[in-house]
Amino acid sequence: MRQRWRYGFTLVPVWCPGVSAEVLAERMGAQQIAEIHTNVKPKDWVFDTIADRVAAELGPVLTRFQARHDTEKLLINELDLRTGSEAALKAIAAEYGLAPFPAGAKQDGAAALARRLLDSSAPLGEQRFTYLASGLSVMKTAITEALGVRRIVNLVAPFCWVSPQSVLRVALLLAQPPGQARVVAWARSWCLSERMYLHRGFCTRDTTKLKIAKASDAAGGSAEAILDHIRSVLADKVFHDGHKSAAKVAARIKALAQRGVPVFLLLPAHAVDATVLTETQARWPELCVFLFGEDEQEIRSGFPGVTFLDPPLTPDQEETARTGWGDCMEVADPTADLETEAAYL
Repeated sequence: MRQRWRYGFTLVPVWCPGVSAEVLAERMGAQQIAEIHTNVKPKDWVFDTIADRVAAELGPVLTRFQARHDTEKLLINELDLRTGSEAALKAIAAEYGLAPFPAGAKQDGAAALARRLLDSSAPLGEQRFTYLASGLSVMKTAITEALGVRRIVNLVAPFCWVSPQSVLRVALLLAQPPGQARVVAWARSWCLSERMYLHRGFCTRDTTKLKIAKASDAAGGSAEAILDHIRSVLADKVFHDGHKSAAKVAARIKALAQRGVPVFLLLPAHAVDATVLTETQARWPELCVFLFGEDEQEIRSGFPGVTFLDPPLTPDQEETARTGWGDCMEVADPTADLETEAAYL
């Protein structure tokens, strides 16, 4: 519990009758619940009253923990540490409609700007990408590191396109018992779709908290050859050594899962069949799989019963995301190789 608290796990203990500070100190002193967590101490043990109190307590708790949001922290660091001066950051903030922050409050200004970029009031889609692009030219003159603006675009882009509701299906994968239905499928045409969803769903681009492996759609060969290719890409992702055995890769993925680091495999539907998918889940039961292809009916017929991402994508949505991200990257750096940048994201 202490370790989870350090990484943003919120515990809200409800004090039942008979529980006191003395009891907690005696039974759970090492956890220091009273000192580090929000407390709800109902006077009357009535469920509705308790539920109201818990809800009231959770509001400020969620607001407080939002500042520790992984993506927000990364974005704050980019804006605070990479801008040449306080005046430069104020110029960027002004482009996004923020009021000038007080002198000496550069980090607070960076935090306010990060929240504005991630939680814009504009609807998801083209408007959000347009809003992001509106300040990038000024940002380029203020960010001292060449890759800084591109990193900012890649941090914010998933929040421009993917809604919180849309990533619930991804989160539900981890709730499934290992080896049971930890697969989600969808029809898509843009290779960054899964990565956008995963980075939005886990709010991070920190590879110590999320690992994404992508199987080649040209591996070919027998089922065993394809499975060996999958083993190799997983080994390279979790060990940086593609020669590790399937058993060692399985043990590593399990250890990562126990530490709260999910491993996702992006698997092209046209390159595998139901037998390969079933064996993949059997060999690496803690693995989560994104099964993708451009023909939904083909996926459904080839993999009966597989769960599809909900809500489904539409070609227009993907085109909006692809165009929006590409336009922002073009402003950030016209010389950037977008294919390489796509792989980086």
